This record gives sequence, structure tokens and C-alpha cells, in this order.
Amino acid sequence: MDQEEYRRALDKYRSKKKTLPKENLLNIVEVEGRVKTNFCSGTYKLYIIYEYPTITLQEEIQARVKETRFFDEQDLWSIMQSCLNGISELGEPVLLEPHRIFIMNDGLVKIVDPDAISDGTRFVMSEGVYYAPERFENFNRADRGNSSEKETMFSLGMSLLESAVLEQCFDCYNYESMKFQTKKLEERISRLAGLYSDEFIFVIGNLLELNANRRSSILELQDVINKFWSKEETE
Repeated sequence: MDQEEYRRALDKYRSKKKTLPKENLLNIVEVEGRVKTNFCSGTYKLYIIYEYPTITLQEEIQARVKETRFFDEQDLWSIMQSCLNGISELGEPVLLEPHRIFIMNDGLVKIVDPDAISDGTRFVMSEGVYYAPERFENFNRADRGNSSEKETMFSLGMSLLESAVLEQCFDCYNYESMKFQTKKLEERISRLAGLYSDEFIFVIGNLLELNANRRSSILELQDVINKFWSKEETE
């Protein structure tokens, strides 16, 4: 990075550090800038140190696959709530996948700021990402800016679906035809029957609505989660 980019990035991450800690967002421990100059040029390096998580949700899923040990439904509701909190704390849309959802030593679930793991390919279509169908099928024509809230909700739904069935869902994306594979998604959702409640299955189905306008917003999903926990407390 050049000097101007370095100064902007340094100010940005120092500002982010000041707003922390956040309960469900991976926190910045330290921000350090290093400048090395010589007669004609300079080298600018920025180091951002984040708190260290125990494992990712993906690693937890892989461990459960070996034992065929499904998540308890309450655990999935808790993961849903934690991710939703993290999204709200971040204050901007983000695409979630289980390898970007972290489980801390105390069991707390956190998501990560996408800037922390950006490799410069954010605006390039890449496999292994839970894109919403409207983004995936129109990627070459769509605005390549940040994701929308409804895209965030879809990626949350896909992450929860993978957790619930203990199987990745990336085969729902056909990168040759650039078409979303609806039947594969429906088949995954059908596996939830008998494992989880109708209420949970309905929420997952809503998050994975192909029509973005029908998907819950952050506030709508929070209301559903609040009602679930209220019911749990009275039973």
C-alpha cells in the first residue's frame, strides 16, 4: 500500500478498535503500523491482531460428522442469535459461512469483520461462498459493492442449514451455468424434518426464500428469536 492508503487504513482500524469490545464480533486486540523509508521510496505495513478463537463452526461441524452427532435445536437457535448480534454490531451486511463463524473458549459465538479476511477478491466470484441466488445468477451484471441485508440473511440461513444437516451446501451453486440449484436446496431442507421443530424449519425456509423480498429482515428475525426464547422460558 502507498502512504495515503496506509494512513486511511491505520485510522480506520484504530477507530474500529476504539469502538470495541463487541460481544459477538471478533475483537481487535492491537493495531500496529510500520514504516520503512529510504531515499526514494517507503514501505508501509499494517498489522491487525484479532483475539484468537478456539475453533470455527466449520471445524465443529466436521467433528460432529465423524460421530454423526447432530446439533441440539437450542444450540442452533443460540448460533442464530449470536450471528444476528454480530451482524448488528458490525453495522454492515456480510456474507457468512461456517468457516467465518467462530466459537470462543467460553462457548461464545462470534463473526468476523470481512475486512479482516479480505484478500482483495471481494468483488470476484469465488467458490465456497454462500451467495444469495439474486447475487449469484446476476453477478456479471449486478453491482459489485457490499452485500445487501437480505443477502446476509440468506448466507446466515445457508450456514445454519449446513450446521443442521452436517453437510456443506455449495453444490447448490452451478458455476458452469451460473444457476442456483433450487432442487438441491429443497432436498437439504427436507432433511430437517424429524430432526428439528416445525418452527425452526419454517425459519430456515424463510431465510432461504429465493425471493429476497420475502426473506426476514434482521429486526423480523430478532422478533422470531425473542418469541422462541420466551416460549422456552415458560415451558
